[in-house]
Amino acid sequence: MAKDFYMKLDTKARIAKKTYMTYEDIGFLDIVECQCHEFGGYLSPDGEVPSEEDEATMVGAAVDLFKHLLDRLLKFGVLARDERGLIYSPELLQELELREKRRRAGQAGGRARSRKQTTKQNVTMDIDSDYNSESSGSGSGGLGVEDLFPYGVLTDEYKLSRLLRSLILQNHDRARVPDDDHESLIQWSNDMANLTVLYDVDEIEAVIRWSQQDDHWQCIVLSANKLFEHFDSLFLRTENDS
Repeated sequence: MAKDFYMKLDTKARIAKKTYMTYEDIGFLDIVECQCHEFGGYLSPDGEVPSEEDEATMVGAAVDLFKHLLDRLLKFGVLARDERGLIYSPELLQELELREKRRRAGQAGGRARSRKQTTKQNVTMDIDSDYNSESSGSGSGGLGVEDLFPYGVLTDEYKLSRLLRSLILQNHDRARVPDDDHESLIQWSNDMANLTVLYDVDEIEAVIRWSQQDDHWQCIVLSANKLFEHFDSLFLRTENDS
């Protein structure tokens, strides 16, 4: 396992646990996590629960030593077994899932950028002629379509911003939110754009709806900035409730 990847697994809580572990414990943990990383997060090459003998063989240890060290690491909480009985590292699995999420978000971002370019072209075709007719003969260049509409009518960022605004007002009709127009929602759209780098649009929409249905969070998430600030926690809560 690459050193920089391994270092990401050492959260503050895990480092604290390691202070009580022996060098033998830590070395065994490294070997198990390397093997889990090879198999996509679990100590199983095919998703089936292996015997203790096979588990010990995969990490190159005698069965008795494997059982002894595994029991210690399970008690420390740096390894665990899922409901099927498969051994995994919680930190490793979380990191792998995060990488996969970012990979999918990157693919979605590429599609979104393509949609934005198409939308920008459509907006230009529909609006530019009217705008130019108003400004023609004035002798001034004025604002271009891209300045007026940095997030086009159909972009995901703008739609997510309008959704959040609408749900906030349903819960708090006197909430201080931007007006429902492109210029007023530019900052909110910027915050949404930052989220679409890491998460799918459907995931962001689900978190927005969940946050505004929860009695506690609807009083906190009163802007796109607050949504961005607390998004990781909200995403995990949404996943747990689904």
